[in-house]
Amino acid sequence: MNKLFILSVFCFLGSVSRGADFRITCASPREYASIWSEKDKVYLAVANAEGFQELPVYTGPVTANNFSVVRGGLNDLKELNGNIMVSWEKSKCTQDLKSPMLMKCNGEGTVLMPKTKVAVKSFSLGTSLLNQHSMDFDYDSFNINWGVDREGMHYLVTFNYGKDFCKVK
Repeated sequence: MNKLFILSVFCFLGSVSRGADFRITCASPREYASIWSEKDKVYLAVANAEGFQELPVYTGPVTANNFSVVRGGLNDLKELNGNIMVSWEKSKCTQDLKSPMLMKCNGEGTVLMPKTKVAVKSFSLGTSLLNQHSMDFDYDSFNINWGVDREGMHYLVTFNYGKDFCKVK
């Protein structure tokens, strides 16, 4: 029993990285995003040629009941203007070594840019892989999910890319 427990712990620890440097990069014709670790920090950088007009302020079905949240995101996040850089202490982040495109950071990050008039805070970053399977096609996508707080409101900003537009090192 103890041997099985010890083996399980080693398998679990082997699937999560806290110290190795990594880089996940996605590029589309209008947008570039990268998550990387360097020394004791993990960074998120996003640059979009269209600026704020292309910043995804809401993910999910838009209904009459949640339209105020969408409108709030449009107002609250417009200062981000499509060029973003945030960092977290590496100790707050983990990466799945079995699926290295999957990672997360929990806890407060530091918004390095842009500098805004009203404070923008970040408390989460994570990635996800999605597969849409139908009779006509299979489509794999990669999401970067960034939790943003501003003036008491929380927004989940999701940058979506076709998995083929992303690579990990």
